[in-house]
Amino acid sequence: MIRVLLGLALLLLGGGAGIAVYAIGVVEQKLTDKGFHWAEQSIRLPSLAWSGIEGPGMNASLLLVQPSWPVQVQLLDAKIDPSTLPADASNTASNASGTTSTNSIDIPFEVHARNLSVSWKEHSLVSGMNGSLFPIISLSNEANSIEAAWDPAKPRHIHGTANTRLEHEYATAEVSAEFNLGAFIELELKSSNLVVRHKFLAGQPMPEIPFKTRLVWKADTREIAAEGEIGEVAWNAIGTTDTKTHDMLIRIPMTPLSSIVSLFGGLIPESEAAEIVGEVGLAAHIAGPPWEWSFEPAAQDLSVSGALPDQFGGDRVRWRRNGVPFETGPASTGWVNLDNAGWLPEAAIAAEDIRFRTHPGFDLVAIQEALDASMNEERMRGGSTITQQLCKNLFLDGRRTLLRKLRELVLAMNMENRMSKDAILALYLNVVEFGPGINGIAEASHAWFLKDPAHLSPREAAFLVSILPAPNMWHKRISKTKEVPIRRVNEVLNRMRIRGTLSVGEHRRAIQERLRVVPP
Repeated sequence: MIRVLLGLALLLLGGGAGIAVYAIGVVEQKLTDKGFHWAEQSIRLPSLAWSGIEGPGMNASLLLVQPSWPVQVQLLDAKIDPSTLPADASNTASNASGTTSTNSIDIPFEVHARNLSVSWKEHSLVSGMNGSLFPIISLSNEANSIEAAWDPAKPRHIHGTANTRLEHEYATAEVSAEFNLGAFIELELKSSNLVVRHKFLAGQPMPEIPFKTRLVWKADTREIAAEGEIGEVAWNAIGTTDTKTHDMLIRIPMTPLSSIVSLFGGLIPESEAAEIVGEVGLAAHIAGPPWEWSFEPAAQDLSVSGALPDQFGGDRVRWRRNGVPFETGPASTGWVNLDNAGWLPEAAIAAEDIRFRTHPGFDLVAIQEALDASMNEERMRGGSTITQQLCKNLFLDGRRTLLRKLRELVLAMNMENRMSKDAILALYLNVVEFGPGINGIAEASHAWFLKDPAHLSPREAAFLVSILPAPNMWHKRISKTKEVPIRRVNEVLNRMRIRGTLSVGEHRRAIQERLRVVPP
């Protein structure tokens, strides 16, 4: 659940900086296409500056662009000679309406010029001008258009609309915009057909979804306030931001889980027949760089029915792993009941899901702990429960995407409604992988210790569950080095003691016991 909310929050924040970088690239590309070059480009927050501008018909010591609307352009020591412009540029420059016929992006702007000289061949038209010019230019092509109105009574204010086609490796959309720009920027973006594709979200293009975003940004104070909707999911944010640093408070208010699931459409087939009730929310603080963050997930009255296959459960359970079919269940050969599993059930709870007996299929405390630890780790831990891990093993692949986590959550809550805790735990222990081709505790006990599960010592049981986060990796490492993860084993034993599973004496003997494994 938290990966979904976190992914949405990060997606909502990422747009502003991307638009700025894109705009800089477009401007420089257009200048280059027209034969202009410059000595140096620099950022003088909140402005962009190009020095030593030279090109056909013009040169200037400095071109300074301010992030307002209309865009404020300052020219210093500029000399313009239209007679030396290329033919198409001369026609464009002499267009009295201020609308070019060239294939470029529309940018209304306000020009402040100092020491501006304009000449035509041997005639000087303007020389040594100190003051301001206010041309309003509207340009368009097949993919982009802007219509902007300049109020002479408010020379620093523009209201307008724009339409563009967003094409990015992670997203495409037909976007319309309405803006009020001047001392501050007020912007509203809308689209009815946003398509997002990113390996973190789904690993494949998501269905078309509508979105809208409204924001107000003050360039002088860097303050920003924003809100919007993606599909039926609302969000809001306040804070400060510029091209380099960000300090944002983001909130996704309590939202029906079904609304978040609907963003993925048919990519979550379980939702088609499922009844999904309850709400989730998220509050987050993100600042940096260097990056710091904190998250507070919330959930209320979550419940799912109808997501699991109708035939799921009973005496036989069938699933596939890496394309290979498997079968287990009380009526299957090799099935181990909890009564015959020895210390393994309690060791698994201590290692993998300490609140297994009380949570509804997901654990907000574990999710919060994973988020808190993520700042000091290379990647975020999942915070998954035993029920969620069982659903992943039975129905899903191992890809780390928001799509898989959502499907896992939906299936886990349905499983909790349909099965008892003991039934879920027994099925998990008989399904989970303990190494290459080693499935379930019966195979694992014989492979690693040449024993039945009921005969394992607490330390041996703690070892088996300690390798569960990455059984194939640990199998390879132990087979090569002959070294077992002693610290991880002791952590499991300590948790078992804290839970009361082990007495003081049993814990002491387990810690002191020598661990002998037979790498299969």
